[in-house]
Amino acid sequence: MKEILLHFAMSTFVTLVFSIGDVSAKEPAKSKNSALVNVEIAQAYVPDGFDDNDNVQITLEVTLADSCYKIESYNSKIQDNKILIYVQASHTGTTCMEAKFLTPQIIDLKIVPTGTYQIVDGSNGRIVESLTVKHAVVGDILQPDDEIYAPVRDAVQINTDNAEHQLVLTGIFPFICMKIQKVTFLPQKKVIVVLPIMGKLGDKPDCNDGVFPFEESFSFKSPPPGRYLLHVRSLNGAAINKLVEIK
Repeated sequence: MKEILLHFAMSTFVTLVFSIGDVSAKEPAKSKNSALVNVEIAQAYVPDGFDDNDNVQITLEVTLADSCYKIESYNSKIQDNKILIYVQASHTGTTCMEAKFLTPQIIDLKIVPTGTYQIVDGSNGRIVESLTVKHAVVGDILQPDDEIYAPVRDAVQINTDNAEHQLVLTGIFPFICMKIQKVTFLPQKKVIVVLPIMGKLGDKPDCNDGVFPFEESFSFKSPPPGRYLLHVRSLNGAAINKLVEIK
């Protein structure tokens, strides 16, 4: 069977896999609720560096059997050293494109105890990735993030023809005296971690509160071509998670 992958630049990163010679998409296994089906995890993107006081988020790509399937819910459970994840979808139409869709889904695992875990597709028992959570302790005091991150609301990666690519960060500062002091890029396996560290403007003696939008562009060294999770840390333990294609 020959497969053609088409990539679309959309707000939700979707890949279509057309099957030539066999247009019948394999139906996922039915769940206990007859209106829903369990869908398979095709790929998992897991950033390094989570502590046991972080809100742990990972990003999955799941396989939908045709264009009429829509993700409805997910759930997870910790079982010994495994985190089982179940993603469920419903069928919402009658006129459907006979193609397999890879679609992203952010999984919010919340606070995860210290340890190393296998991420398991609950629909078939397959291990898709691993997750390590460290203990966030300095002395006897639980610590938040090592740095204070800027309140980023969106991140856009721009491919260029040279060795460096561009990343545009936008958000809103709650005080006029704030700025992005520096941005650290940490390339990892299938993940680009971005740490936008916040600082104070030296020429602003006052620090009045309000709404102060920002948009800033930063260069980063291009990793090898491929698909990556762009994981941008933000204020108060939040993060922006996007799948991007590095060319």
